Amino acid sequence: MFLVEDKYYHETLNILRGKIELSPIFKELKTFLQSQYGIIAYNFVFRKMKLNNPQKRFELYVLLATTDDYRKMFSGVNYNDVFQNEISKKFLDLANQFNFGKPKTRQDVWVCYNDFSIEMKTNINWKTIKAASKFIEKKYSSYNVWTVQCAFESSVVFFLSDEDLKNNKSIKTEIEDDYFNFLNRQDEFGLFARENFYLDFDSKQNLDKNYEGNLFYYFK
Repeated sequence: MFLVEDKYYHETLNILRGKIELSPIFKELKTFLQSQYGIIAYNFVFRKMKLNNPQKRFELYVLLATTDDYRKMFSGVNYNDVFQNEISKKFLDLANQFNFGKPKTRQDVWVCYNDFSIEMKTNINWKTIKAASKFIEKKYSSYNVWTVQCAFESSVVFFLSDEDLKNNKSIKTEIEDDYFNFLNRQDEFGLFARENFYLDFDSKQNLDKNYEGNLFYYFK
């Protein structure tokens, strides 16, 4: 997936489906995080840090349930150092208790986080885009809708020209309704809600003029 490896992504979905359970150490850690910080962790990934790791440290990657949970773990633009240290210490205590991993891997663990709701929403949108775009392009062809392109957890509807974009504001809500209906069919865990779902709207004219007609540049 986007920031989570496929095997951990599917493992986490199966935890949510009740098909597999967290290991005892991570059950305890999940309870601690909810009690201490009011956040919900879906899963945990314990692994060797991949970058800037001359000391061969390990990291604890915490997959959080919501964007609000994710934001709670920051102080300004950086991770909250106090929270990181507290979680690292709690993990060390639990790892010793459950004899988890080798003793040297438990020390000075780097704690980092992922907003797993974004991972799931992005995947749902990827599954939705083909059928939804085909339907919308056909239904609204008379309004000069050119294409619909996926942009992570949402999408962009392109009209042919800036004038088309300007003149067809009245159908935007209807297009969003149609797209949401397709999205809802793939939304196994009820992550999307119509009241806070929206699409972006733009024009092929803008794409051609400012991004050389290249969608890769547009979404970069």
